[in-house]
Amino acid sequence: MNTAAAISAGMNVLSRALPTRILLVDDDELELELMSDRLTSAGYDVVRATSAQEALASFERQWFPVVLTDMQMPGMDGLKLTEKLRSRALDDTYIIMFSGRDDGLSYERGYFSGVDDYVTKNVPDIELLARIEAGFSTLTLRRSLKQARAALESVSTVDTQSGAYSTRHLLSALHSEMQRARRYHRNLSVVVVQVARESADGTVGMEGLDAMTLQSIVRTLQKVVRLHVDWVARIGGGFAVVLPETHVSATGTIQNRIARALEPLETEELSFRLAAAGLDGNAQSGELDPLDFLRGIEKNCRPVQVEVAA
Repeated sequence: MNTAAAISAGMNVLSRALPTRILLVDDDELELELMSDRLTSAGYDVVRATSAQEALASFERQWFPVVLTDMQMPGMDGLKLTEKLRSRALDDTYIIMFSGRDDGLSYERGYFSGVDDYVTKNVPDIELLARIEAGFSTLTLRRSLKQARAALESVSTVDTQSGAYSTRHLLSALHSEMQRARRYHRNLSVVVVQVARESADGTVGMEGLDAMTLQSIVRTLQKVVRLHVDWVARIGGGFAVVLPETHVSATGTIQNRIARALEPLETEELSFRLAAAGLDGNAQSGELDPLDFLRGIEKNCRPVQVEVAA
């Protein structure tokens, strides 16, 4: 798939109709009924909820493209409901808040919580329906851009977050490097750098690291390897540093150099684990699968004790 095809595939989602479901949330049952009648008359499929808790339960059963919720509700208010929905990664739902307040601070809190738009309950039907249709259009565009971005990343040789080569490119290029090493009896080594991030729930992984941190790690790795010879690529929980024409016996020194360079980036939550393996050009070996080769290295990743030069 070329770039034009990837963009086309992503934009095709614009032609797909979203379900016209709207979740309407209000603790005032009379207001709920009146607003529901207005929306149903306009052709929307309306589901009612008389509390934020009931709204969250409705989301457990089905997804809603648009939510209209009152701000002032007993127990969990509209802002807390919005925060709950966003914490569940429901960024593909457009949230409109009903509010009678002319309170800039409340509006600011709402936008930071994830509210997309505000309307008053007595807004004329023509404006209310225009806001809702704008929500559906915005949601469709968001989905289109997300899909187009994913399609572009699948064909790109560069990982957009970190600036390293993509995993797709790694597997393809490493396969070529391994074939060349085997055919011409050349050495080839790979150092895998796992990025260990301790999260609040005790899990370890690279998820949640911002692009700036990932790019800083990649730039650090690129500075300690040979320019235009060695290269860095994204892999699962970290990065692979591919070292053509390098015997595995030299990777101990290289790992120590990498560990020393990464040391300033380490924190209580962020640490690095390294391991290496290689193909000996003088040894006869069968053809290896690059993914299996990389997985074998990852299993041996350990913290590296930096050796201090005498």
